[in-house]
Amino acid sequence: MITATAPLVLRVAEFEAVDVPSDLLISNGQLDLTTKLQYQNYFSVEIGRSGVSLRARGLVGLIPVNDRVVLEVVPRFSIDNLSRLVEVSKEPIRNIKWFNRRYRADDDLYPSLVEIYAEALYGYLQEIQLRGFLRLYRAEEELSSTPHGRILVDRSIKRAIAAGVRNKVEIAWFQRTLDIPANRCLLHAVLYLAQFNDAVMNSEHPTEKRRVARMLNYCSQVLSGVSRDYSMAFLHDPIVIGSTSLPSQRTYYRPALELARAILRSRALHLKSSNGSLNLPSLLLDLPSIFERYIRNTLSNASENKQIFQSVLDGNRPSPGGARRASLFDNGSSFPANPDIVIMNSRNDCAAVVEVKYKPAIGEQPYRDDLEQTLVYGMAYKAPLAVVVQPAMAGQRSGWHELGLFRGMRVALHLIDLSSELKIQEQLLLKELKHHIDISQN
Repeated sequence: MITATAPLVLRVAEFEAVDVPSDLLISNGQLDLTTKLQYQNYFSVEIGRSGVSLRARGLVGLIPVNDRVVLEVVPRFSIDNLSRLVEVSKEPIRNIKWFNRRYRADDDLYPSLVEIYAEALYGYLQEIQLRGFLRLYRAEEELSSTPHGRILVDRSIKRAIAAGVRNKVEIAWFQRTLDIPANRCLLHAVLYLAQFNDAVMNSEHPTEKRRVARMLNYCSQVLSGVSRDYSMAFLHDPIVIGSTSLPSQRTYYRPALELARAILRSRALHLKSSNGSLNLPSLLLDLPSIFERYIRNTLSNASENKQIFQSVLDGNRPSPGGARRASLFDNGSSFPANPDIVIMNSRNDCAAVVEVKYKPAIGEQPYRDDLEQTLVYGMAYKAPLAVVVQPAMAGQRSGWHELGLFRGMRVALHLIDLSSELKIQEQLLLKELKHHIDISQN
């Protein structure tokens, strides 16, 4: 969709607006938006007296508005390791399949990228199958009674006639073959990704796992004439590594080979990079959902050994698998309380409710409506502790902020500094929660 003239790239933070020259968005008195995005909730167009502006929604990434404008939505918070958030959250990543951008390989491969990589390999191999495989001529020799190619007279005398064989001659020819380093690299990437899909993808997304398996099975069938090279010698091949150019009619192999090399090195994408050798569909990150699941999974992972929390449940899901549905009322109408996270103790009582808000706090306090929601959920679950977890803005002190007591329930705000080392921030959250849960229950 990108024309020869590079589109104007407008950078804007999540939920913020950016002004756009009206001639880039309006044509013949009508909004000129990419047809494929008209019914998507990626951004909104605001027209006022001062002109036209685009307001980003909650998706981070490159979004093509039309062939003249691309919206680059960046996180509203400074995030040092965006890949860590996505990896821990296990939140599926959206993508715009028909709009590619460049990425740099970085960090370690994690499950959320498996479907993206599989789709890309599937597309690349469909194109290769349609436009033609890279093949090389390999020298072959044979003692044959049906000569073809070139007859090797000296070899025939030595091998056949000298041995008394009068009806065969030694011949040589060149055979075109698929079994070359570039195609072996693609095959190994397909098989590695299939193995990763089987081993790592959990039962939370079985439909995705089966879909990935089907795509990779197709890819392996396309490469059925290629042998496995367990020595991985193909990774040093000059065409594979790019030190030797591909034939001009096979340049479409390069993106596939770059992705295959990243997969075989178990590399993820640097999600904030704007350039690199990997050409993939533009990924869109739903950071409010990612942040909520990041916090929940951080606590849940710590509960697996039962040394910190007995269990961590999703208050948005019914049991089994989620927290029990407490009602806002003791009797009468049923209005369920759905806190983001419910922490249970060894007696199967609620030890704490946690509300996760991907928005700035006001100084060292949450917004009033967020606080009131947390208080109501805490009372519905008869929790001794209610906590709001939010990212820290620049200048805010991260960590635990005691807010006070509400009808005997302790209430606190915990700010996560996403611009610092996330593993340290995770340990701090776990330490503070455990400490204050212990105090609340004694």
